[in-house]
Order: sequence, then C-alpha cells, then structure tokens
Amino acid sequence: MPTFFGYFPLIFVVIGFAVALAAVRGEMHARAWARKAQRVPGTVTDVQNRFSGSGRHLRASPRPVLAFTTLEGRQVTTESRQESGHGVGNEIEVLYDPANPTDAEIDEGSSLLSGLGQVAVGLVIAAIGFGFFVAFTDFADEWRGDVDSGTVQCSDENGDEVDCPPGFFEE
Repeated sequence: MPTFFGYFPLIFVVIGFAVALAAVRGEMHARAWARKAQRVPGTVTDVQNRFSGSGRHLRASPRPVLAFTTLEGRQVTTESRQESGHGVGNEIEVLYDPANPTDAEIDEGSSLLSGLGQVAVGLVIAAIGFGFFVAFTDFADEWRGDVDSGTVQCSDENGDEVDCPPGFFEE
C-alpha cells in the first residue's frame, strides 16, 4: 500500500485535467460569445496599457481602443476586451455584443489552436503525473495482476508449489 507520497503524483493528474477542462470551458465560452456578437469594421484609435504585478514581475497588457459604428448606427468608442498587437490607425474587424456594444474586441479569427494547445498541455501534465504514479507505486503491478494475491506458496519434496500449512510463516 503506497504512502501519502505515493499518491502525490496524482495531484498533477488533477491539475492537468483542471487545466484541460478550463481550456475547453474557455473555448466554449469564447465561441458562444462570438456566435452572438455582431461584426463591423472599425479602427484602433488608441492603445491603453494595463499594468499588473510589481517590480520585476510588472507586466504591461496593450489593450486597443476601438471606434466603430454598430449595425443600428450608434457610434461606439471602447477599450477592447482582450490584448492585441494592433497599433493606432489600423483598420480592423470588430466583434461586439449587441446587448452591450461597449463589450467589444478585435476579430482575430478562431482561437481554436490556442485552446487546443492549452488542452494538450493539461493532458500532458496529467499523463506525466499518472506516469510517475505508476512508476513509484505498485499500481501497475496490481493492475496487471503481478502482485501476490496474499497466498503463501511452499514447495513439496518434488519441487511442486503447494499451499503452506496455516501459521507456517507467522511469527
């Protein structure tokens, strides 16, 4: 029976599946949002940098400011929901939520590849964790049936294996 540390690699299995599940859910959410969004031409009018972290871990996230006209004719200027490398003056396609036009982003095309990449990373983490679990426990032997079932075998005078008498190996 493995100790607690024998089961430690299973934490990576759980983390790996959680990463894969989060990527699938994120991709499904993004696709659902894109299905309801309207697509219109727009322009990047500014780029706002959002900062996170501090010190050596300070990170800038460039978020373009988008100007576009909704299908209903409303003029909208809003900061994109997502980071982008598009500079000021770029003509772009904008996706916006018809119920809330300030909820908009640049139509960068399908993010399926990045979603699949995240799923793959999660599954690789899970596989590595499971591999360590199998390698460092008797799980593989038990699964294949290589572990002794608990019956002690003795040999008779001919060398044939026979069940040992009760209490033979007890101390």
